[in-house]
Amino acid sequence: EPGIDADSLLVVKDRGRTIFATFCLPCHGAVGNGDGPVAMRGFPPPPALNAEKSLKMTDGQMFHVLTFGQKNMPGYASQVSPADRWAAILHIRALQEPTVLKAEEDRKRLASIEAGKIAFERLTCHKCHAINEGDIPAGPDLHKVAAVYTREQLLDAINFPSRSIAAGFAGQVILTVDGVVYSGIVVKETDDEITLRDIKGDDVVIPSDDVEERKALDKSAMPEELLKDVSDDEVQSLLDYLKSIAVEPEVIEAVAK
Repeated sequence: EPGIDADSLLVVKDRGRTIFATFCLPCHGAVGNGDGPVAMRGFPPPPALNAEKSLKMTDGQMFHVLTFGQKNMPGYASQVSPADRWAAILHIRALQEPTVLKAEEDRKRLASIEAGKIAFERLTCHKCHAINEGDIPAGPDLHKVAAVYTREQLLDAINFPSRSIAAGFAGQVILTVDGVVYSGIVVKETDDEITLRDIKGDDVVIPSDDVEERKALDKSAMPEELLKDVSDDEVQSLLDYLKSIAVEPEVIEAVAK
C-alpha cells in the first residue's frame, strides 16, 4: 500500500484478520460466503463478500456500512475504531482477491476465444472443418480432435498438415475428359457424381461419367503456412477457440455407442 512499509502493512493485515474474525465472521463466515455460525442457526444470511455487489463496493462505501450498518447488519462505530474498520476492509479485500482474479481470467479467456473464432473464420477453416450441426465436413471433426490433442499437437497439425493425414481426408486430383484438373477433398460421392471441396472451401460437382483419371495424394488438402501472417497472440486465441469446442472423450464414446 502507498505510504506504508511492508512490516507495518503486515501488522495492519493481521489486525484486520482479528477484527474480521471477531465482528464479521459470525455472520459472513470464515471466507465471506455468508455462511457463518449465526446464519447457520437460521438467521437471514448476509450477502457474500465475493458476490458482484460486494466486489463493486468502494472502500469508502464499505467503511460507511461498517460504521452505520445496513439492513440487518448493525453499525460498529462504537465498537470498532476507524483504524480497525479500515484494517478489516483490507482483510476483506484479501478474501475477495481470488474471485477478482478468476473473474479477470475468465474475461480474458472468453475474449481470447472470441478472437480465436474470428481468426478461424478469417482463415476460412470453417469451410472445411464443420463446426455447426448440419455442415458437411471436408476435414477431421475438430470437436473430437481438440478433445484428444494438446495445444502443442494442434499447432503442429496446423503448421504441418501433411505430416499426419487423417483417414479419409487425403487430397485427391481428378482429371476430366475435357482436360480440366480439380483437386481437393471428396465430401460426397454417389454413383452419378463426385462433390470435391477445393483449397478455398468451395465445392465443385463433377459428373462421374466426366472423370478421366482420379488419384489420391500423399499431401493434405489443407494449405501449408496457414499461420504465416498470423500473430502469436492470434495463434494462441485460435488454439483457445479450438479447445473451447472440444467434446470430452467420454461424450464421444457415449455417442459412438
